[in-house]
Amino acid sequence: MNTNVIVISGNLTAEPDIRQTQDGTLTAHFTVAVNRSSEKADFLPCVAFGKTAENIRSYLTKGSGVIVKGSLHANRFSDAGGSRTFYEISAQSVEFIGGRKKEPEPVAPDLSDFDEVLDPFPFR
Repeated sequence: MNTNVIVISGNLTAEPDIRQTQDGTLTAHFTVAVNRSSEKADFLPCVAFGKTAENIRSYLTKGSGVIVKGSLHANRFSDAGGSRTFYEISAQSVEFIGGRKKEPEPVAPDLSDFDEVLDPFPFR
């Protein structure tokens, strides 16, 4: 039995490229950076369709953590440089990891330059 299953975990390298096919199907093209070691990473192109692409458009941005499950596809084409092969992961599911982007924590104002001390009960 032959299988073509791939699972990767990493972060989006850029904002997803969302497009629509002629028949109206939504597509999301994105690249995931996967650390190979502390100094090296692989950059793997991915594509998702339909509802998965809609969720990517709604929830993912550059830097978002993901787990992509799908299959590896070899796309062959010819151009002036000769015959080429382009590998891409066709995502069947994309799990969002790391949560939503956090809002910056509010910072307490610096009152060190404030000379006057206000009476909390001025009407006594």
